[in-house]
Amino acid sequence: MRILQIMTVFAVIAFINACAGLPARPEIPEKLDGDGMVVGQLANLNEVGLMFGEYGTPFTEIKIDNRVEKGAFYRGYFAFTRKPGEYSLDSVFSSSSGSGGSFGGVTVTTTRTTTLPINKKFRVRAGEVTNLGLMFFVKDPAQDGRYRIISIDNTREMQSYIAHHYPGLAGTARKSMQLSPEAYLDRQRVQALKTAIAARIPPVTDEAGSYWVAGDAGTVALIEYNGKTRRVKKLLSSPVSSTIQAMVSDDRGQTLAFSTTDDRLFVLDNGKIVERQLPQEMTNAPLFMTRDFTLITYNSASGTLFTSRNMGKSWQPFVVDPGKDVTQIFFLAAGNGFYIYTSHENPLLFYSPYGEARFQSIALPEEAESISSVFQNSEQLFLTRNVTFWTQESRGYLFVRDLKGGPWETRRLPHAICGQVYFSDNVLAANCYANTRFVSSNFGKSWRPVAN
Repeated sequence: MRILQIMTVFAVIAFINACAGLPARPEIPEKLDGDGMVVGQLANLNEVGLMFGEYGTPFTEIKIDNRVEKGAFYRGYFAFTRKPGEYSLDSVFSSSSGSGGSFGGVTVTTTRTTTLPINKKFRVRAGEVTNLGLMFFVKDPAQDGRYRIISIDNTREMQSYIAHHYPGLAGTARKSMQLSPEAYLDRQRVQALKTAIAARIPPVTDEAGSYWVAGDAGTVALIEYNGKTRRVKKLLSSPVSSTIQAMVSDDRGQTLAFSTTDDRLFVLDNGKIVERQLPQEMTNAPLFMTRDFTLITYNSASGTLFTSRNMGKSWQPFVVDPGKDVTQIFFLAAGNGFYIYTSHENPLLFYSPYGEARFQSIALPEEAESISSVFQNSEQLFLTRNVTFWTQESRGYLFVRDLKGGPWETRRLPHAICGQVYFSDNVLAANCYANTRFVSSNFGKSWRPVAN
């Protein structure tokens, strides 16, 4: 099949609110009555040219019988209802808009639409669920602009999806779900596909060793890297076929946890992947794991941080800044505990020792109007501050404090814009504006330039 792209240009004499939020999951009635339900998954769309950064942007839709099924597609899944009959899943398409400039008070907006034809026939039966399976899109290496669709049986995944999001239809899905007629990959070829997916996932480190990776089609694998080549050492049997959106593991590779685009949580327990629960109504939740196997996630809607010291069996909430909206937090693992902090507008910094369910607030220096980064060595804690206005003579701020407490000491960075400040062989280093690099052997009291 070939990718279709269409570009349109039109003028708008007005301000347009382009801040539409992500759509909600498809609305499905609790009872099907005389209708039938249709579900399925689309994966690896970005590799074949569909223009969206995350599954489920407001501009990605599917077409059924040449008509847009609005709101049916959400983060790789689709669900909708239909009267009994024969239908066709024609295509999935995505549109993106951008300003082409302003001319005489007229803003020119360019909209580009990419369409991936599918042309999959299916039948809807009254009171039943039709599953179109997982459609995995793969580039055709022999022909530029063409792709193939690999079909995978995802019955177990879709039954769990319906039970999780449409519990009133769980029994219907369990009893009546039928997979649409198709040539589906056998188990051996599914394993081969997942091995190929795992092998192409970008490495998480340049250091030799073993580490976990996760990706499309429920792929979870242990990669072995010898400093030159990478190979798939172990492919785990995964109970999901959805795309894995976040994965964390401990620094020794003993265990892992991951969440899917379906907002479900799984952990490795005694060599097997088992499902646990994310706290509250979590969507696109980030995940962190500390050295003592504490899981951490964050709900930006409520400004609440959650920690689990039993790998997702239970969660303890911590409101980061009561009464205020906190849309983003940052996490730093340290030797004996971990830090969390907010970045802008009256920033906050907390420390939690490993093995303890408490957060200690750390008072910040008055000059720390924002936080760019937090790091430490064996004796001292360091902060850098964001810079909003600067000249060639400006220098950024570096704040230093003893790990045991005490006052902050204000030092300066070698330039106003230093995107990365870090320790290298117990020497403080800073990568700054215009690709310049500086080092300090006295922890920021003085700096000298070095060659990159």
